[in-house]
Amino acid sequence: MSGPPIPLLYVEMDGTGVPVVAARPKAVPAKSKANRRVRAEVKLGCVFHPNASGPGRPADSRPEFDDLHRAIENAESFGRRIYTEALRRGWDRALKKVVLADGAIWIWVLAELLFPGALQIVDLYHARDTFGTWRRNFIRTTNPAATLGHGARESLGEWPHR
Repeated sequence: MSGPPIPLLYVEMDGTGVPVVAARPKAVPAKSKANRRVRAEVKLGCVFHPNASGPGRPADSRPEFDDLHRAIENAESFGRRIYTEALRRGWDRALKKVVLADGAIWIWVLAELLFPGALQIVDLYHARDTFGTWRRNFIRTTNPAATLGHGARESLGEWPHR
């Protein structure tokens, strides 16, 4: 542990699909069916800490551009990459450690293996999306009329009358 303690340090990870062109022999024209589009997952991550600018000012947690790590690689290789960056940024000196991500299994496996003891937080976008899905499924299973249109619910007498 070298250097002053860091009050709070975040590791953020995500993955997103990007279109790529499947490899093709040079003899195949670019617009042929052999030139089909496929998707690859780009893994993204950054390590940052919020810097309070002063009383009443919001924290500035924007990482520098070169702190963003991105690659099309497997989770193990990406894990080594983001762990190395976390150590470089002072993970061992952080008083509070947080992993922020979506609900992807590969991320939480990396979080458990590489960042044990860190607070694990699902980002707000994915938490809301998951809750909305859960809510819709719950309503469908507990109230079958909820899946029917407005007119059908009125005819069943379950729509609030005006």
